[in-house]
Amino acid sequence: MFSVFLCCRCSIIPDECSRLYFEELSFEVVLDIYQLENPRGVIVSVGGQIPNNLAIPLWQAGVKILGTSPADIDTAENRQKFSALMDSIQVDQPVSVPQRMPRLHWVMRCTLAREPF
Repeated sequence: MFSVFLCCRCSIIPDECSRLYFEELSFEVVLDIYQLENPRGVIVSVGGQIPNNLAIPLWQAGVKILGTSPADIDTAENRQKFSALMDSIQVDQPVSVPQRMPRLHWVMRCTLAREPF
C-alpha cells in the first residue's frame, strides 16, 4: 500500500509511509499535495484542530475524505451543533454560556462554585 503523510511538526513522523511532506497544514497545501499525489482519499480526523477545521473546505473542493464524515467532524467540533445533538438524544450537559458574555460567565462561575456574587 502506498501512503502519503503530511507533517507540520517534526515530532510526529510515522514509522512507515511511502512519501513524507514537511509542510504547513493549510487548505492550499493539502489540496496541492492531493492533486499531485492523486490518492484514493484523505484522512483528516486525526492530528488535532487544524485537520478537523480543514475537513469541510477540502470536502467541498472535491477531496474524498476517508473515515469520519466532514459533517460529523463539524458537529463534534462546533459547540452549538454538538449541544443540539446532545439535546436531541436527551443527554444531560453542563450549562453553557457564550464567551461573548463575560458578566454572565462570571456569574456562572460564582454560582457553580457556590460563591457569593
